[in-house]
Amino acid sequence: MNGLAYFFRTPMDPDSGLVLFSPLHFLMIAVMLAGCAAIYLLRGRIRKNARVHGGIKWTLFTLLLIEQIAFYAWFIVTGRFTWSESLPFFSCRIAMILVLVAMVKDAPRAKALGVYFGLFGGFLALLLPDLFKYHWPHLQWICFFGGHDLLIWSAAFFLAEGYAFTKESLKNALVGIVLFLLASDVCNLVIPEANYAYLVEPPFLADTLMGIMGQVGYTIFANLVYVLLIFVIHGIARLFYKRKAAQIS
Repeated sequence: MNGLAYFFRTPMDPDSGLVLFSPLHFLMIAVMLAGCAAIYLLRGRIRKNARVHGGIKWTLFTLLLIEQIAFYAWFIVTGRFTWSESLPFFSCRIAMILVLVAMVKDAPRAKALGVYFGLFGGFLALLLPDLFKYHWPHLQWICFFGGHDLLIWSAAFFLAEGYAFTKESLKNALVGIVLFLLASDVCNLVIPEANYAYLVEPPFLADTLMGIMGQVGYTIFANLVYVLLIFVIHGIARLFYKRKAAQIS
C-alpha cells in the first residue's frame, strides 16, 4: 500500500529526476521512434486491411483514453487540481483530446491539429521534457511519456491512413491553432500564475528570452511561433510528398 501511495503521491520532489540526454532519456526517445517505425512498416496493411487498421486504431484510442482519464483523475482525486495548470491548454494536452475525437468521428479540424501538434509538439516534448517534479516511480512519468508516445503514434497512424497535407488541411490547422491560442491567452490573462501553452514564460531559457523580449514581446513572439510552425510542418510535408511523387513517376 505504501508503494501504491508513493506512486500517486502529491508532495513534489526538488526536480523530476530525469537527466536530459541521459541513457534513460534516449531510451524513452527510442521507444517512441520504434513505435513510429512499426506504424510506417505497417502502413500498407493499415490502408488495405480493415482488421489491422481497426486493431491499431482502437488500441491507440483505448490506451490514450486510459492515459487521459488517469492524468485528469489524479489531479481531481488527490486535490492537486488548480485552474492555473490543470486545464488542457497546452498543445499536446489539447491534441490528445482532439485525437480521441478524430478517431471516433469525422472531425477534420480535430484530426488536423492532432497531426500538426502531434508532429511538432509531441517530438519537442520528448526531446526537451518538462515533467512535473516527481521522481520515478510516479503516475505522471507514465502519463507524460506514455501520453506523448501515443500522441505521436496516433499522428503517424493518421499519416499511414493517408492523411493529406492539402490547402484544406492547412486551413483547418490554422483555424484550430488560432482558437487554441486565443483560449490559452485568455486563460493566462484571467487566471493568476497560469502559463498555458507556455505563452507567458518559456519552459527553457526563460531568463534569456524574457530579458531580451520582455513579457509582452515574448507572448507575441510565442503566439507567432505556433502559427509559423504550422506553415513549416505543412511546407516540409508538401515538399516530401512532391519528391516522393517525382521518384515514382
